[in-house]
Amino acid sequence: MNDLARWRDEFPILSRTVYMISNSLGAMPRAAARSLSEYADTWATRGVRAWEERWWELAGELGSRIEAIIGAPAGSVSMHENVTTAEAVALSCIRPEGEKRTIVCTAMDFPSAVYLYKGQRDAGFDLRIVPGLDDLSVPADRIVAAIDERTAVVCLSHVLFRSSYIVDPAPVIEKAHAVGALVVLDGYQSAGIIPVDVTQSGVDFFVGGCLKWLCGGPGNAFLYTAPWVKATTRPRLTGWLSRSAP
Repeated sequence: MNDLARWRDEFPILSRTVYMISNSLGAMPRAAARSLSEYADTWATRGVRAWEERWWELAGELGSRIEAIIGAPAGSVSMHENVTTAEAVALSCIRPEGEKRTIVCTAMDFPSAVYLYKGQRDAGFDLRIVPGLDDLSVPADRIVAAIDERTAVVCLSHVLFRSSYIVDPAPVIEKAHAVGALVVLDGYQSAGIIPVDVTQSGVDFFVGGCLKWLCGGPGNAFLYTAPWVKATTRPRLTGWLSRSAP
């Protein structure tokens, strides 16, 4: 406990309030203000040269730190502006083929994610939404039961934002892989607060953000892509930094 208490002074807001909403926006670390000031000073003094002197590598540096937190191999995490965009990149790797065109998600997923899944209908996907229970939980076996040979991808939240219910992803990943489907696991409410090991779990994609428990502020979402997915698929949603030689 004493080891944790020594970090308290690093979060200015804790000196004047009991902060209990890190599930929405994490308390700002004291060092964040210094980093923002350094960023502004670099822009003001170095101008466009800042890109070559460090800015270009910053996303990779941050991705490496996140890899250590979620148990990911080097070079497997990319940074994005929000989780919806990160999930959209993941979904752009998947195409509806024949009867294999169903996206399975849950009614307890964050609304912006469900909006994205519903939008995939225009790309030829079907959508199966697993309802939650009265206590706002979604036991893994309910998700497993919704997966069949028509399933192309399963999207689920590791921790449900409405209830803090922790979904066990292991049986979901096992069933999805058994029918040839991929899994996108949303760890926005889990990375940094409960143990996460994407390598051990065998999940195909893991999305999350630094806004909450990682105390990183807005505009810092990330996407883990498993090595076997990178080796066999190509995303349709790409940009400048998606190229090996931009």
